[in-house]
Amino acid sequence: MHIVKTAVTATIILAIASCSGLKKNTSTTTTAKTTKDQPAKSSHPKDGIYAPGNEELAAVQTKYSGTSMQTLNDGYALYTSVCTNCHAAKNIYRESEQAWPGILDAMAQKASLTAVQKDAVFRYVMSIKAVQKK
Repeated sequence: MHIVKTAVTATIILAIASCSGLKKNTSTTTTAKTTKDQPAKSSHPKDGIYAPGNEELAAVQTKYSGTSMQTLNDGYALYTSVCTNCHAAKNIYRESEQAWPGILDAMAQKASLTAVQKDAVFRYVMSIKAVQKK
């Protein structure tokens, strides 16, 4: 298992290094301000592309037990680097949960992702979908 994690980490580092001169994803989160009269608004960007946290981990674990924060972080790193080598980051909210497996199957093959990497991206996307506001 340690070898797999090391290989995934090395691949992510190489992908990020090779992308250093390419256009980067400019999606960012904003900090929500609260007042006693106004509840906090979601700080998640409209495209659903943001670093996962404990809320996303807990939500995805209900459907995909055994998912770790490391897996979600690896998936996020791949989504925001390897996937954007060929195209702009796609709005995660725009596609249904049922559509994502087919999208990822096609894209993982084009990007030469390993099964472990594809699974990390899948679980990252599912974690974002799991907390998507309806």
